[in-house]
Amino acid sequence: MPDSKPLNLPPGEDIIIDYHQLEQVLPQLTDLVATQGNVFKAKFPDQNSWVYNVCDPDMAKHILVTNYKNYKKGVGIKQINVLLGRGIIVSEGDLWKRQRKMMQPLFSNKLLTQQLPLMTACADKLLASWHDDIEAGKPINLTESMSQTALDFILHALFSEDLERIIAETGENPFLMVTDDSARDLLFARRFRQLTHLVSDMMQRRRAENRQPFDLLTMVMNATEKRSGEAMPEKLQIDEILTMIIAGHETTASVLNWTWYLLAQHADIEQQVLAESQQHMPLTAEPNMADIEQLKFTEQELDESMRLYPPDWVLTRQA
Repeated sequence: MPDSKPLNLPPGEDIIIDYHQLEQVLPQLTDLVATQGNVFKAKFPDQNSWVYNVCDPDMAKHILVTNYKNYKKGVGIKQINVLLGRGIIVSEGDLWKRQRKMMQPLFSNKLLTQQLPLMTACADKLLASWHDDIEAGKPINLTESMSQTALDFILHALFSEDLERIIAETGENPFLMVTDDSARDLLFARRFRQLTHLVSDMMQRRRAENRQPFDLLTMVMNATEKRSGEAMPEKLQIDEILTMIIAGHETTASVLNWTWYLLAQHADIEQQVLAESQQHMPLTAEPNMADIEQLKFTEQELDESMRLYPPDWVLTRQA
């Protein structure tokens, strides 16, 4: 005989969560974890299907690592394909594996070392703008500063000399819409996808002029699958470039923003971070990777910042 014992499901019969209302949903989820436990179910306001919220680390490992083949990317991820196309954040299965292998060299230690002068230049530019604001008695908006600096770096890392050419030809930086518009709605997605034409034109001009400047765009254009030697289709190349603009700058800016916030709350930690940087990164010389690797306390501080305020604080999967 079949077991008639009812299935033991997590609580949450009457819980409604509007996951799109970001300012309200995070404190609501925090309260629900405290009252319902690490696993509970809820519904969107306009849907009947359940969403199971898992805040348990062992269960998260089961879903994301141990038994990941039983889960595909959920509705929260799929909704951003309008924004990012089939970039590595959205893709899955064999396509994801193929793209990941071809994109991996872009994040090697060697490449990060070569990008260090650009990082330093962006930091110097930020400090100069802060100095001007202080001299003028203007308040500094840290959130805007971190977003603009992170975008400044990723755009120069991606496009190098072509970014300055575009600004000179058009009189503006068309990619600034990413920081100027904080909404991530359908209207923003449509405007952002219009940048595909700009990136495609950049790629075509490089091919026509036989130029390969040392930047991430060149690396994406030259990326090939190891076994077959095949390159990415151009549409996928553009999707990966746009993914790096959005994901690369927003996550970095978020980490830096919350790190400044936490340092402002803990003066003793701030002094230790400052002392470590003064010891290992003197202002009389350009920093190198060996110097940065000495910043162990700063690394711990950044890890703690991401633990408390992770830039990606929710992941969706569908069983």
